[in-house]
Amino acid sequence: MTNYNDLIAVVREKPSELERWLVLADKLLEDGNAHGEAIANDYNFRKGKITGEDAKEARTFVLSQRQKVLKQYFDAGEQVPSYFMENDDLWMGAFPLKFPNGKEKLKELDGTFVTEEFPHYTLLPQTNNYASSVHQLRESCEQEKSITHPTVKINGEEFYRPFTFKENIQARVEDFYTLYDEDGEKRTLDNRLRLFNTFLDSCTGIAYKADSPNEFKLILQSLHLIGINENFNNRFIPMDYDSLHGDGVIKLNRNDGTYNRLLTQEQVLNQPAWNAAVEEDKLLLQEHTDIIFSQRKGKNMGFWLRTGVAENQLRALFVSILDDYSNAIGNYNLDNYGCFLRR
Repeated sequence: MTNYNDLIAVVREKPSELERWLVLADKLLEDGNAHGEAIANDYNFRKGKITGEDAKEARTFVLSQRQKVLKQYFDAGEQVPSYFMENDDLWMGAFPLKFPNGKEKLKELDGTFVTEEFPHYTLLPQTNNYASSVHQLRESCEQEKSITHPTVKINGEEFYRPFTFKENIQARVEDFYTLYDEDGEKRTLDNRLRLFNTFLDSCTGIAYKADSPNEFKLILQSLHLIGINENFNNRFIPMDYDSLHGDGVIKLNRNDGTYNRLLTQEQVLNQPAWNAAVEEDKLLLQEHTDIIFSQRKGKNMGFWLRTGVAENQLRALFVSILDDYSNAIGNYNLDNYGCFLRR
């Protein structure tokens, strides 16, 4: 069987991501390795297509092949080998499928490839309600003089804002795929799952129309949530539902998807509200579901809505913890805890 250190020595000489994958696939196939067959079943068709759109195509190809491998284990009721989710840098570090802005470089750490350092995320302490968490985040960014945390202007004044729902999902995935800490020590799986083991609030709003059981709207960056008064402590923000329109406001209907129940991975990937909440970034959603469904068997990642709404209202959308199936929660009260990430 191919020694992985020897394989890395071959792979490291290849300049493009696709070339490295093709070398890896070829070597695994030589070993008769089933995983090699899984990631290289159309290897001959793609060999040599290594530039431009083909590189983008390769990411999609590799992603689908990796998913097939994981599915083989789940269908057989077997545990996914640890090197898929923890130890094998050829899968986890050298070949990230997301993060086109994270240029790859070689670090001499255990002779493995790792990606450039991703943004560092600080999880702020949980507070008693959403509003106090928003202002805690703002104060923390101002004290630390953050130049990387996002801001937004409200009535001409610039504010540090909470992450959107998509940015929370991105942070989870990026942090999970960061294999080494700032001291060059390899991170444990538990550490890489730290952002999956906490709920994460967002500034993405979810609005409900009174006496309209099926219609609702997602507001990707809700200025009402970002600019919420520090002393606000009610279940929701009363809102003129029909006034919510324009860029970043997405109208949805619960009859078009499955809500308020757990989903299979395929159902998540096709769920309208999940896709809208991650701003139609299907690759990011795939990456997130890969992680969730590798850690939890069965159904996960439901999208939960309010029912029986008697008045127009705005709430915040958050993602729940891994042990709570990593659901998208749109039915929670604003006066019941808050938790944000800071960059």
